[in-house]
Amino acid sequence: MNILVTGAAGFIGSHLVAALLLAGHRVVGVDCLSLGRLDHLASARKSQAFSLIVQDISEDTFPQNFDPGLRIDWVWHLAANSDIPAGVGNPDVDFKDTFLTTYRLMAWMKSQQIPRLSFASTSAVYGFRDTPISEDTGPMLPISNYGAMKLSSEACISAAVESWLTRADIFRFPNVVGPRATHGAILDFVRKLRISPGCLNVLGDGTQRKPYLHVTNLVEAMLFISKTANGKLNYYNIGPEDNVSVKSMAEEVVARVSPEAEIRYGSGGRGWVGDVPQVQYSTAKLRSLGWSTQLSSFEAVQRAAQEISQETPPRQAVILAGGSGTRLAKALGQDIPKPMAPVLGIPLLERTVAFLRQQGFTEILLLVHHRAEVISEHFGDGAAFGINIRYFKETSPRGTGGALVDVLPFLLEQFAVLYGDTLVDVDLRRILDFHEAKKADVTLFAHPNDHPQDSDLVELDDSMRLTQLHPYPHPPQSEFRNLVNGALYIMRRDALKGEWPSESFDIAKDMIPEWLKRKSRVFGFRGDGYIKDMGTPERLNKVEQDLISGTVHRKSGRTPRPAVFLDRDGTLNLEKGHLRRPDDLELIPGAAEAIRLLNRSGLLAVVITNQPVIARGEADFSDVDGIHRRLEKLLAEHGAYLDAIFYCPHHPDRGFDGERAELKIPCHCRKPETGLIDKACECFLIDRNQSWFVGDSTRDIECAKRAGITPILVKTGAAGSDGFFKTPPQIETSDVLSAVQCILESLNTGKQLQTRNLIA
Repeated sequence: MNILVTGAAGFIGSHLVAALLLAGHRVVGVDCLSLGRLDHLASARKSQAFSLIVQDISEDTFPQNFDPGLRIDWVWHLAANSDIPAGVGNPDVDFKDTFLTTYRLMAWMKSQQIPRLSFASTSAVYGFRDTPISEDTGPMLPISNYGAMKLSSEACISAAVESWLTRADIFRFPNVVGPRATHGAILDFVRKLRISPGCLNVLGDGTQRKPYLHVTNLVEAMLFISKTANGKLNYYNIGPEDNVSVKSMAEEVVARVSPEAEIRYGSGGRGWVGDVPQVQYSTAKLRSLGWSTQLSSFEAVQRAAQEISQETPPRQAVILAGGSGTRLAKALGQDIPKPMAPVLGIPLLERTVAFLRQQGFTEILLLVHHRAEVISEHFGDGAAFGINIRYFKETSPRGTGGALVDVLPFLLEQFAVLYGDTLVDVDLRRILDFHEAKKADVTLFAHPNDHPQDSDLVELDDSMRLTQLHPYPHPPQSEFRNLVNGALYIMRRDALKGEWPSESFDIAKDMIPEWLKRKSRVFGFRGDGYIKDMGTPERLNKVEQDLISGTVHRKSGRTPRPAVFLDRDGTLNLEKGHLRRPDDLELIPGAAEAIRLLNRSGLLAVVITNQPVIARGEADFSDVDGIHRRLEKLLAEHGAYLDAIFYCPHHPDRGFDGERAELKIPCHCRKPETGLIDKACECFLIDRNQSWFVGDSTRDIECAKRAGITPILVKTGAAGSDGFFKTPPQIETSDVLSAVQCILESLNTGKQLQTRNLIA
């Protein structure tokens, strides 16, 4: 069957997706990624039977990027607000994220004549009961907005069954626990203990008692009901019939995470307004169907506490926050440390602290100097910001390297290093995974920018290991790859050991060269991410504009984004046969402006090019690298940059003088094969459905179509006259600049580019 799952990247949704794929179904996931995480779907995304649409289904534009040729047979609706206290504070949260998602989804299902719906409801629809709850308990009087909106959704489903739905299954379950949890008491307890190992503060007096169901048992039960029940409208309680107290749960988590911690309880039998303090389920109806849970509530809690504590390790970050920022402070008219400069009204350092907490970090070491009291008075011990903060003040300026080495006794085995005057939004989990996979001593975040001439540049080999650092200022006429040290690091504590200068020294200019001398394992991570220092008024303004426009979020790597893939010769630079020398490279008029427009819009600009000159023996890898250095330098002179260049050195035909036999092979990377695009999609989080390929040859058009990307043919270079493939392009434009302008117009208006000739 073809099945659509909403909330697919969430806690329960990701487990359900895995089970459906295992059962042999074709699955389309939908998730806005507000709580769901892409890494929850890491295995699913490797399957040809799975695709993901990133969209909020409460929007009236749902669905976007949906394959109109795919007939959906069955919808599983799990998307909803899962933060019940948030819905109490703001009723709009549950109306939009719990009810409106159901309403809009069902309207679309009706228009598409999709006959079957499975709905994740909740025990909260019943409200407070002091007796065991069965499916026919009534009247239903929910005491939370979340429960009310779930009950309203059930009512809509019931009405639809009477008119157009062929079948609906409603699953009412209590608290669900297990790996990949995005909320809940166990996760909350673990996070609190990671921040403050000596004490666990618990909402309520600990007497609250509820049933707890492990997520694997829930998915098993839902699939069992779907297969076994035979009614038109089926509704079942799923869960154990026993319950467990919050006190027992807190004690279990403390025993696993921080055995010496004191547990401090609040007052009253409820954790928050809308909390149902006592729940006992009757699952007689489900047992009569033939299913019962294998784990008791306490056994589910025990198992989940172990799983969640293992996937939520303590994480430490160091923030270098000692800068004075004289120029910026003068422009702002405030004598404050540079990291406390307001960015859209919020101190930059507060944004960084919130970012680290969201990424699962539990402790921050703040290395401070100028006006340190401003920072410490704002953040205190970090408790108000959900993270533990410790301060280390320099008595004399030690530089970034000296300040870091001075706190060596307080560092965990692995930690992140960030600069306090930099706005960062990047998926640190991916960088941590890369760091661990490479067994690196140090990993730095490397990226191109629009001002490489005043940036520290790095060279990486094919394994992404750092081979050279080029600190600025750069020698006149030098041509380096536009790959900047982003000044965000993951480090092992042992990398800081050894002899270091007694005076002030710098991480980038002093420590990295020393690590290279020591042959330390220093790597560069290339991928999605936004990182920009805002040490000047001009850069602060740019950062604020990027936040307002959504560029920061688009570049963060937390959600897929569109890319524009670009051929090189004949598209960006003039076609001159097989280009062999850097001096022969000449940009096509308007090419630099096209790339700059892509940079400013937050779209990826990725070159995909065949370079058979290497296989033919007409040039070597260093020659092609030199050509790409020249290309990046010419673009940088116009404030533009390419996010990446991927090239194929192979050629399938033999018979050339001086050819390299080892490269004369069929391969998956030579266009029109899609290997280079696939490689780019592994490096960056790319939404293929919203991406384009701009090229001048029929190879480019064919490659785009094979990769599921919209092709645009430009009338420069070969202008489609190469004749290798007969498939006509959908869209033609005069050059790369007009192609990019059409793409951006399409994005801004929300209208898809139609089959047409756009040549002026």
